[in-house]
Amino acid sequence: MANGSRVQRASADPSGGSWPLLMDCTCCEDSSLISRCSCWRSFFLFEAFTFFELLDDIARHRIAFLVVVDYFWYLTPYLLYQLARLRRWWRFW
Repeated sequence: MANGSRVQRASADPSGGSWPLLMDCTCCEDSSLISRCSCWRSFFLFEAFTFFELLDDIARHRIAFLVVVDYFWYLTPYLLYQLARLRRWWRFW
């Protein structure tokens, strides 16, 4: 065998070497689940902190309950859109 020659060796693994691929898929699924859970957790925490931050102003100005519900109704899609972009960024990080 000459120095630097390439010799193709038969794989000792009968499955064709799919074990690392299987582990990669499992790790990706786990990280995707963690990413989704952290996104939902961030979403609910942001909603809760926003509500409690506004609670003093809501009580002081006697804002109707339906106005607050309407505010959060329109805030929810905005937050989901922003967090979906953030989740996509986390995936590539």
